[in-house]
Amino acid sequence: MNKLLAALFAGAFAFTMASAMAQGDKTVTPTTPEEQAKKKADREAGKAAKGKMTAEEKKAARKASSAEKQKQEKEMEKGGEQTKTPTTPEEQAKMKADRAAAKAEKSKMTAEEKKAAKKASSAEKQKQEKEMEKGQKAQ
Repeated sequence: MNKLLAALFAGAFAFTMASAMAQGDKTVTPTTPEEQAKKKADREAGKAAKGKMTAEEKKAARKASSAEKQKQEKEMEKGGEQTKTPTTPEEQAKMKADRAAAKAEKSKMTAEEKKAAKKASSAEKQKQEKEMEKGQKAQ
């Protein structure tokens, strides 16, 4: 009975600590009076500008805001703000040749070599993902 009770307390303690750690640091940094005044002035200016708008202008502003939000959501679905630079025909030809060379090289590999290459590639991807997570946590 004592062992069961001890295990119950240990489990409750572990659960409590895990949930506390998952919540993280949620301390709020206080804003200075100058920052508060600036934010308040910005809000008031925005309200005044919105009050002066006509119905058509308000509709256009809502439409533009909606379009911007949808654009941001699509970017997030694609993987964040990763932008591709346009490629020239020469770069496209080089990339196509590289893919063909890689495919030919892969076809020459044995099953064991393919398995080792896949394992190395997987490890590299995991390493990159961890680095990205660290970068996101730092922000």
